[in-house]
Amino acid sequence: MKKTENIYSGLALILMVFLAWTYLTGRLEEQNFLLIEQYFDREWLRTLLSRIQFSYTDQMISVDNLGYSQFIKFIITKLYDFSVFLLLSFLWSRGLRIRLKSSVMAALLSFIITIGFVSILELYAAFQGQFLAGDFILKSYGTLTGIILAELNKIK
Repeated sequence: MKKTENIYSGLALILMVFLAWTYLTGRLEEQNFLLIEQYFDREWLRTLLSRIQFSYTDQMISVDNLGYSQFIKFIITKLYDFSVFLLLSFLWSRGLRIRLKSSVMAALLSFIITIGFVSILELYAAFQGQFLAGDFILKSYGTLTGIILAELNKIK
């Protein structure tokens, strides 16, 4: 077993524990969004973002519909969801690629591990009444993007 493999797999496990803790307790949202709202409270940014409007899971997302602070919170939350599952699948793909010596098996196994984890988190969200199919799809796209990036940047 190589040291690099342990680093990637260990970081992936630590990230999974952190994600489980933050998603199950909701602590990430409570602590950080007050600072974020203060930082993004700029008039030029408010004017720029007021022009953006799109649909997400049959809900119209815009500054007018959500309010400025909720719109910022929505965008940051979705970017966080995409990027954190991109990172998780990237780490799993890299760690498994070293161990398995087969990029196809590493990609498949990292996809199964990450999507399984996403499914568990979304099942919990469904029991809490917070499930959105768009969130599952967004996290799945992040997972696929992480695997693709890991394959494009192979370890020699």
